[in-house]
Amino acid sequence: MSGDENSVGEHSRTFVDVLFALQKVARTVSGAHHSPKAFENNESISLESALRGSGDIGAMLATAWAVRQTNKQSTRIYIKNVKARDFEALEPFEVEGRPWIDQTGAFRMTAEPGMARVTVAPKAEKPEVVEARFMRSNGATQERIAETLRVNVRTIRRWEDQGLLKPDTPGRKQ
Repeated sequence: MSGDENSVGEHSRTFVDVLFALQKVARTVSGAHHSPKAFENNESISLESALRGSGDIGAMLATAWAVRQTNKQSTRIYIKNVKARDFEALEPFEVEGRPWIDQTGAFRMTAEPGMARVTVAPKAEKPEVVEARFMRSNGATQERIAETLRVNVRTIRRWEDQGLLKPDTPGRKQ
């Protein structure tokens, strides 16, 4: 589509015509739709938070499933039905790809329906903290780190007090 993706009038008729044409030749029409950028940090997953653009798209659907990757290394995926028309949907569940796809050819369920809890992917660590940790591990003083990073020495002291400058800080990116 060209133009404003949030403009209902501009695209709805064309989209509906294409969907009805597809339904004439297929029993099921499945689509993949990308979410808004804010979705990855949103703890509440709903039809509105999962779909980009107009709410009219969501109104046309018979069912919609929101999918969020919660762990990149293991390809862990949280799956939740956000719209179920005329059927009782499963509760949210989680599956994991690595290493299971290589070993068995399929994802492995890690949280059965009703047992999965939505998680927000951890935020990327600030590059300044990574650099400060590296400098500290190589013997740089707090003053030298603050000068190099152009921050106040109190910031470096706070990071040190929080344990962010230790080489074995849990949760930091390797």
